[in-house]
Amino acid sequence: NIRIKTLTGETYPLNEIADYKIERGEVGINHYNGKKEIKVEADQANMDAPTIEITNKIQEKIIPKLKEKFPTVETKFRGQAQRAEESAGPLIIVVLLVLLFVPLVLALNFGSLMQAFIVVTVIPTGLFCAMLGHGLEGRPFSLLSAWGVIALVGIIINDSVVMLDTYNRYIK
Repeated sequence: NIRIKTLTGETYPLNEIADYKIERGEVGINHYNGKKEIKVEADQANMDAPTIEITNKIQEKIIPKLKEKFPTVETKFRGQAQRAEESAGPLIIVVLLVLLFVPLVLALNFGSLMQAFIVVTVIPTGLFCAMLGHGLEGRPFSLLSAWGVIALVGIIINDSVVMLDTYNRYIK
């Protein structure tokens, strides 16, 4: 029966604003890495909203207030934020390996640094098109997007190699 007051001064019953259920919680103390844990879970209301912006707002506005009241409390973001953090390292390694070994393999394959350079110049085009596509669709660039861009770059390089090989055969 509780009523919630909005910024405009109107009040609404809680059951009109939110879906909730009252039930007995688990009895017990959860631990994570040997410390007591309180888990807060949430789903985004707007699935198109960028998760990074939401977690940044939480870190900038909510967590400092918590730290003020409870200085010994530690906070950790898990789930998608944790997976993104864990995948950032391997993602950077993959990108560096691609930028190092693809031109080398292409130069050895074609016997020409110029032809390897031509193939490598399509990589920025693929990156630009991926960013443009995200912008046109209004989608945030996510970790899944980054892995998709790596796959796109692989496809573009493969197509360029096939085109350049065909070109070289026609020249011969």
